Amino acid sequence: MSSSLRPPPALARATQEYRKQEVMATNISKKRKFVADGVFYAELNELLQRELYGDGYSGVEVRVTPMRTEIIIRATRTQEVLGEKG
Repeated sequence: MSSSLRPPPALARATQEYRKQEVMATNISKKRKFVADGVFYAELNELLQRELYGDGYSGVEVRVTPMRTEIIIRATRTQEVLGEKG
């Protein structure tokens, strides 16, 4: 009776292969996101270094939460970075 409930061997192999591909696609997506996040950080850091060179720029921190993304700029002279309207 249990043999009638089993899928044919070809279908079972195809299902296993599909599951493997699904897992690999998830891993690739995670890798791409990791790389994309790194590229974003590098480009943002480079831009801020160029723009805030004379204002004591010392780094940037990016915090990503489900609700928002926070970008924290670190500088030694914060008044120059914030500007007149702060």
